Amino acid sequence: MLHVNTSPDKVSQIENNLSSQIDLLRKQIERLEELNTKKTAKISVTSQHGIEFLSPAQIMHLEAQGNYTRIFLSDGSSRMVSQVLKMVFNKLPKNLFIRIHQSHAVCIEAITRYHSEDGYFVELTDGKNIPVSRANKKALLATFDC
Repeated sequence: MLHVNTSPDKVSQIENNLSSQIDLLRKQIERLEELNTKKTAKISVTSQHGIEFLSPAQIMHLEAQGNYTRIFLSDGSSRMVSQVLKMVFNKLPKNLFIRIHQSHAVCIEAITRYHSEDGYFVELTDGKNIPVSRANKKALLATFDC
């Protein structure tokens, strides 16, 4: 509750604070809505054995290996697919995955920690450390409003 004698500067500061909080809540609602609509959507990836359909919720991170991409899944297994990282990454929901390096993309929900000593790394829920390039560091930190 504002008192009648509240200064205009204080009112402006409160309005800016509320506006920032509303923007953060909108972003979180958008992420949740897209997450909810993408739960059943699967992506197709090609391998030497044919086409496999994966749910984005299964994917922890992607690693480029030349003209191939290794997809690491939440159950600890991985798949080598005959598509470049960019092609696989572009099939994934943009609000759930982020490109953090020329050779790596990760599930945002799988990130537990960001390390900045001896280079930049993110730690995933499975304990793996994935490098973050200097060029992608700012976008990564902005994803978490840092």
